[in-house]
Amino acid sequence: MAVAALKAAASGRLFLVILGGVVLVFILVLILPINHSLKKQDEEIQDLEQKLKDQAMLQPLYLGLTAKARFDKPDGLPVPDPAPLPRADLGKLTELFSAPARDAGLTFVKVQPDINSLREGHGLLLTEVTLLGDFPRLQKYFLGLGRLPFLNHVERVDVRRTKDGDEIGLRLWLALE
Repeated sequence: MAVAALKAAASGRLFLVILGGVVLVFILVLILPINHSLKKQDEEIQDLEQKLKDQAMLQPLYLGLTAKARFDKPDGLPVPDPAPLPRADLGKLTELFSAPARDAGLTFVKVQPDINSLREGHGLLLTEVTLLGDFPRLQKYFLGLGRLPFLNHVERVDVRRTKDGDEIGLRLWLALE
């Protein structure tokens, strides 16, 4: 009987040790990683709250600078009211960009619209224009481009020297209907 009681006591202790081991594994495997993850999220939340406070503090400065950056139409320059280019007129891009080049004394090489830019859904068409000629004549070409109501902005101007003169590459954004 004493042996049976010892076996029962040892079995009970073994059960408690196994149960304790299972609880310890549960804590190590599940609770500690979750706790670590929660601490990381708390740190991210604090960082985001700090960024929001910084942005709120800088907002008046930003609004002031953007108000100063806006400008009225310059006097003496033919700047039309902005109007989008009808999609039906996309076939006339060569004509629309070659006329100011001719007036400026530049040679029009090509216009290449990037149809993939329309996928972004902002109503703007990325267009690359290539010209040949003397760089100083580019100012007159830009004055001609200023008459185009659908020209949203000029993103980039590249000038490369070639044996035929300067090759001028323009990256333009056009507003479309």
